[in-house]
Amino acid sequence: MNRGTKAGILHRRVHAPAIVEPLEPRILLSGDLTVVTMIEADNRGLIELFVSQDLNPATITNQAIRILLPGDDGLLGTPDDALATFVVTYTAATRKITISANIDPGQRYGVRIDGSLIRDTNGRQLDAEFNGQGVNTGNGVEGGILEFFPRVGEQTVVRFRTVLGDIFVEMFTQETPITVTNFFNYMNRADYDQTIIHRNASLQDGTPFVIQGGGFQSDIRFTPVPTDPPILNEPGISNLRGTIAMAKLGGNPNSATSQWFFNLGNNSANLDTQNGGFTVFGRVLDSQSLAIMDALAELETVNASSINSAFNELPVLDIDVVNDRDPFAVFASDTARIFRVAQQLEISAEPFSQIETQNAIIFTSPDGQATVTIFSLTGVPLGDPSDFVRVNFGSGSNV
Repeated sequence: MNRGTKAGILHRRVHAPAIVEPLEPRILLSGDLTVVTMIEADNRGLIELFVSQDLNPATITNQAIRILLPGDDGLLGTPDDALATFVVTYTAATRKITISANIDPGQRYGVRIDGSLIRDTNGRQLDAEFNGQGVNTGNGVEGGILEFFPRVGEQTVVRFRTVLGDIFVEMFTQETPITVTNFFNYMNRADYDQTIIHRNASLQDGTPFVIQGGGFQSDIRFTPVPTDPPILNEPGISNLRGTIAMAKLGGNPNSATSQWFFNLGNNSANLDTQNGGFTVFGRVLDSQSLAIMDALAELETVNASSINSAFNELPVLDIDVVNDRDPFAVFASDTARIFRVAQQLEISAEPFSQIETQNAIIFTSPDGQATVTIFSLTGVPLGDPSDFVRVNFGSGSNV
């Protein structure tokens, strides 16, 4: 079906005026069609799409969206793709479509959206074709299919979604592999979701020191996060402003479990050597994230040690509201909550890591100009290839 634009067919006759023969209606190319301006996705199936104009919420349904998983062939984007379950919502205030899919951490997945089924408030279809990460969707014509595949990027980036905004952190996977793996274990189990920043500490002269989290849930009892066994200390990277490091017990360098902290200033003189050195395993990635970190550090604190001994420097959103309560009480809604921590993925038009090559058999022509690769879709070694295949190479790249 041609979705192009035609205003009509022009016929000319000798000694006669031009006659314009109208065709059936077409949607004209328009610079103000609704498009997707930004896509974000994480490794646990949270996908967010921001659009340029207000959408009709009634058109944002499960019928317009598909979350694809590899089928029996182990590939994405093929006819046997499986479908994941999901919930979709639309936030009019921010023009955001949120898709929460049932995805295991690290599971490859794809997203397919039928733009013809989603309408803006003027009744126009979403201009949907994918043009690359960070580029508006569309080809200037209503409708189309938006298909993309989230994938791990060159940088390992984690997003902390807090009550005041998002903090993006680059993980030092090569320098501190034990610590990053430990952090990911908690993160991928969602242990850091719905938790709080329970400590906002300053030095004696009032200089901001650290904000600390990863230890307590934002439920009615501030339940401690379940912890795994302590890990081996990996010091060596300085505790500079904007880095994230593991908290641990005093006098025990190898006692870190779930709790972490952001360095609000240059704490290298103190923390690089104290208690065997505190392991820095990542850094805040950009200025906007640093601004959110600083905003959290500007929250005033209350001494809530009557609730938990670790809460003697507990940051709260409105200190007057808390102090005016009689008897004294702090609720989860008062605190600096962390809603979700997950690995951020890049967005690509092509599926990632389609087939494992570990057990593949590769045939190469004598002149090196052609290769044939046979993959094991099950991961089981294929054995002697002469039992089931023969490859004949011709000239050049002919096979």
